[in-house]
Amino acid sequence: MTVITSQEREARRRADEQAKHELRLEGLKVSPTDEHLFEQYVEGELTTAQVRAALDAKYKKK
Repeated sequence: MTVITSQEREARRRADEQAKHELRLEGLKVSPTDEHLFEQYVEGELTTAQVRAALDAKYKKK
């Protein structure tokens, strides 16, 4: 678990909400599995690299 400040947590939450808003504008939405990953990132349970690796593993074309 990554220790983050409350300010960092709030910045991550704002970025998460902005990204989801932009997806909705495009007619897309985040899957429940991905939503869980992003929430773990916001809370400091995962790093950016860990989220990226999980998404790459899930969506990488073979």
